[in-house]
Amino acid sequence: MALPIRVRKRRDTSAFSYETFEPRNMLATIAVGDLNSGVAVSEDAAGVGYILYSQQDVQTRFSGIGADNADHFVATRLDGIQWQYNDDTQWIDFETESTDVLVAKVNFSGDSVLSPPQFYVQGVRAVVTGYSDQITGQPVEAQSDLYVVANQFGSQFDKNEFQVLGTHFEVKSFPASAVSSPLNLSLIRSAAYLSGADNSFQDFFPLANFDSNGNPLLSWRVHLLPQLGYDNLYQQFNLDEPWNSPHNLAIADQMPEVFRSPNFESSNRTPYLASAGEDSTFKLDGSRTDVFSEDSVAFVEVDASHAVVWTQPVDWYFNPADPFAGLGSASANGFHLISSNHGFFRTTDQIDPVNFA
Repeated sequence: MALPIRVRKRRDTSAFSYETFEPRNMLATIAVGDLNSGVAVSEDAAGVGYILYSQQDVQTRFSGIGADNADHFVATRLDGIQWQYNDDTQWIDFETESTDVLVAKVNFSGDSVLSPPQFYVQGVRAVVTGYSDQITGQPVEAQSDLYVVANQFGSQFDKNEFQVLGTHFEVKSFPASAVSSPLNLSLIRSAAYLSGADNSFQDFFPLANFDSNGNPLLSWRVHLLPQLGYDNLYQQFNLDEPWNSPHNLAIADQMPEVFRSPNFESSNRTPYLASAGEDSTFKLDGSRTDVFSEDSVAFVEVDASHAVVWTQPVDWYFNPADPFAGLGSASANGFHLISSNHGFFRTTDQIDPVNFA
């Protein structure tokens, strides 16, 4: 199936009720606040972790943080799937909040700042360092002057500590549930794009992995976890077992936020499915179908009755005889879909099926 127009021509047509989603318009600028002397870390801290921004001041939110620590930044790490912060003496468990942002990936053992984190890390969003323009496809540098320096505290050398410099940084904003579907689909599509061998949909990984008898085991959504920053969750799955084995089924309730719907509550069911089948975009093995084009629909948002357990190897299969099956009532304002060339759309089942197919 293919969209009737290319994204760059969408404003020249009135036949469709499409609405565009522009990531550059979804950026929020965050002021860093009082940086004080920096981020204090205990001398025995080791391994890889993160400098985390907290909207609430860290001295109030976390116990044991000193007054000379930056008001909104703290050293953190993942212990399995448990987030911990460092109060300059020890690691302490804490629960993340939706407003938390990872601004730097650091090596506590080597006292160094690594490359910025991408997308999410175990459910926590990361600072935006750049993005692609939706129209031109060209890279755009985010407007941020944030900088993290290792072995510095209070503008002086201090081993094991980190100093945060700058005035502001940018993140993907989460203003309301109305943007959850476009934001989720955009993140899924971006992670899938990065998973391709040549950073494209030339070869998307299979829609499932299979056992020796050709039976599908786990959905592509599970295998996309590392690209979305959920490496630790991915490691919990037994990849040689089906999605509904006792072990794997128990993990399904740990569904990442990116797969959750803003339109219905569920601990493990997602509305975000790939467009699959010979008449659509992807074959089961992940290769493109004969009808694939850059305007092909890659991922769709289905309604609650067609949602599936996110680990289940089931997707949306385009039926030319009923092209809107499972889509028309995804939400009160229509349904969302995203094309292979990054275009994001919201439309309804009132458009001409001939043009939709």
